[in-house]
Amino acid sequence: MLCFERERYLDVGQCLCMVCTRQHIFIGQDKALACFNHQTLVYQSPAAPDVRAMVVGDTKDSLICGDAQGSIFDVVSDTGSVRAFLRREQNGAPITALAFQRHDSRVIAGDRFGNIFEFQRPYDQLAGSFCPDQKLPAGELNHPITSLVFGPDCRYWAAGKSVGRYGVATDYTRKMKENVPSIGYSMNFPCIVIPEGDKIGMYPTLEVGCLRFWKLKVAVTAIDIHANGKILAVGNFVGGVELWDMETGKSLQNLGARFSTPVEHLRFDRGGTVLVSVHEPGHVTVWKLR
Repeated sequence: MLCFERERYLDVGQCLCMVCTRQHIFIGQDKALACFNHQTLVYQSPAAPDVRAMVVGDTKDSLICGDAQGSIFDVVSDTGSVRAFLRREQNGAPITALAFQRHDSRVIAGDRFGNIFEFQRPYDQLAGSFCPDQKLPAGELNHPITSLVFGPDCRYWAAGKSVGRYGVATDYTRKMKENVPSIGYSMNFPCIVIPEGDKIGMYPTLEVGCLRFWKLKVAVTAIDIHANGKILAVGNFVGGVELWDMETGKSLQNLGARFSTPVEHLRFDRGGTVLVSVHEPGHVTVWKLR
């Protein structure tokens, strides 16, 4: 069984978005992209300001970032310099979510008004655009896309924020779930993982129904799925982080809660050896596989 040990605490100040690798944590801030080496600040790059969403790209030094003006760009993670623009905007809608498909180097991006855009290498042209929120009832239009993941056959899944911490998950079947803070996808089952308040459901599609459903004691605020597709990390409203077995629905490890504020971001690195959580307002905890 996998077992994680707490290794480090960091205070990064403002954290608008976060991704991690085995060696580094990348934090999107108002004026810069910040890089930490799990201990101290490595750099703050003014070349990539106002970053609102991030995802690891197809090479070990690639970060795909979206900013508050609607631009999307590929950043060299070692230096924070911009390598190429997927989309350049000056007064566009803020990018609020990104997902990357390694198989064909495809990027999908969601913005503040519920639009989803697709890009494929070469990144100089827009491959297509979608407005999934237009399929929802009129009362749910124009809400930010808060989470994006690739699902079966590279179809996308999207969670659109409605009021405060509440959200709506929708997929290509046009079904929707409410009260969704973030979503995940496991190719191991395969299924989409959707937290709904203090409950978590696993769905092949929203149309088919639930594979597994379990109830927690506290509202879920962030999730991520381990690289093996079998372990779910869950962050909650009172600062707790716990690992769950997706096959049995049983708790594997309670990592505790040093901070009592909600978990805003929760990420495994691509290899599954590092887990990073961010609690309001910018408290970072790093766990490593023992």
